[in-house]
Amino acid sequence: MNMLKKSNRTTCAFTLIELLVVIAIIAVLVALLLPAIGNAKERANRIKCNGNLRSWGQAYVIYLVDSQGVFPTQGSGPGAGWAADPMDPEKSSDAWFNVLPQLIGGRTYSQLQQEEASPRPGDKSLFICPSVMKEDFPPPTDPMTYYANYAQNLWLEQSDNAKLYGLSVKLRLDQVRNPSLLVLMAEQATGQAVHGSGPLPSYRYGHTHVLYTAEVKNDRGDGFRHGDRDGCNILFSDGHTDYFKKDQIYDSGEVNDKYDNYGGLIWNPGRDEFNEEYN
Repeated sequence: MNMLKKSNRTTCAFTLIELLVVIAIIAVLVALLLPAIGNAKERANRIKCNGNLRSWGQAYVIYLVDSQGVFPTQGSGPGAGWAADPMDPEKSSDAWFNVLPQLIGGRTYSQLQQEEASPRPGDKSLFICPSVMKEDFPPPTDPMTYYANYAQNLWLEQSDNAKLYGLSVKLRLDQVRNPSLLVLMAEQATGQAVHGSGPLPSYRYGHTHVLYTAEVKNDRGDGFRHGDRDGCNILFSDGHTDYFKKDQIYDSGEVNDKYDNYGGLIWNPGRDEFNEEYN
């Protein structure tokens, strides 16, 4: 008796063509999904970045109460092209990057430098925007070099405030006529084209202050890193934050004599086109 019986089952298998079709479909789906995933990640980073600015806003509120309404300094050195050395207590003890963090339980910039933990791209830090990429903004190799992705509006501390507009050099909150429009802090232009020398940090890796329409000097538009490098978050003196497209707040050249209040935002409180007496 033959113990071997022929099976009536047929073997099911994909043909080569069918496999290629499945692979092609998967590839198309991946290609369609990747941009959506990337956009979702960027939206999440933009929200986190906005959260950083909200935290800075909380620190400003506490500081203004303690200082009787006087805004902190930019941390600027004596010249227009320099950032104050965060390690120099004489020049930076009252700078925003040293006085604000400790008000919300953070480390001052000088403390971070002393601990050799200066903020760098990729760090979870109030100084760093989550969207900044190391390949786009290579971090300085010197651990003492200043680096941050946010900066204070330079007009909060300007000699022109007193000379030209009758305001105090260090702006006071009671001098702000439009709190919802006056910029306190913004994602900053990194100023890649500007280099310093000597003991003070170079602006190559970050300003301590910012004025968008006048300070962005290169074609990359550094500082506009959201929405495919087309927008940024801004903190205002009434504590709210908002997102702006690049063309809403930035012009590659000076916008006549009101360039520093371009787009309806107030960077320069003295030149306030929303108040007739300042025209």
